[in-house]
Amino acid sequence: MKKNIQHFKLGLLSFCFVVLGACGGSSSNNGNEDGSGTNPDTGNNKILMFVAYNQVWWDEYKVLYESLIQSGYQVDVVSSDTGFATSYHLPANDDIEDIANSDPSSSYADFTALFAQQFGMSWEAAWNAPANIPIDFSILDVPNMDDYLAIVAAGGTGAQDYALDGSYSASEFSGGGNISSAANVQAASEKFAELVLEALAAGKPVLAQCHGAMLPAYVRQPGTLGQGFDSLGRSIMEG
Repeated sequence: MKKNIQHFKLGLLSFCFVVLGACGGSSSNNGNEDGSGTNPDTGNNKILMFVAYNQVWWDEYKVLYESLIQSGYQVDVVSSDTGFATSYHLPANDDIEDIANSDPSSSYADFTALFAQQFGMSWEAAWNAPANIPIDFSILDVPNMDDYLAIVAAGGTGAQDYALDGSYSASEFSGGGNISSAANVQAASEKFAELVLEALAAGKPVLAQCHGAMLPAYVRQPGTLGQGFDSLGRSIMEG
């Protein structure tokens, strides 16, 4: 698997984050994210991060999350339910270090050096292994985008459940015990679309990773119900 380096601007701050690997396949969940990272007191300098309730690609979530935190942002992680979201990795027993070292043109040492260079803080080895992702609150409890500078959607195959396509099923962890109902998945999909439209209208960035990129693609242009390939409206990305 390849290590992809993407550069983007968020507000006035330029920084880079590294996405390791590519999301796909079946889920594997290991350990627990302890959420012990320190959030700086940044007032309204907040980012809203949406994750699927299950099958979040660990590398994409964790590297982006820590990059935002070390850039001085406060990150609210939301999903269709509360508690925690499950993550996975392929191969199942590998972690961020293994994936970084599998790239013939780079290495884990290169990745950690780049992270330290960009953010002035060392990457912690404890962040490498896939873990459960703490959910701050449900996306349904977010009234609007007023308190946020941007909205981002993490990658992983679970994100596909939240496409605004008129077909919704429960988000279930293959190991059992972590279930978000089909009704909540649909409500979260609709709420995500609402927040994306609000963000774009306010000139706020919308970012999505890998499988998560289908979520903004399925956000529909207001007033276009009955149009588009599925008659649910035209995508905001059309044209």
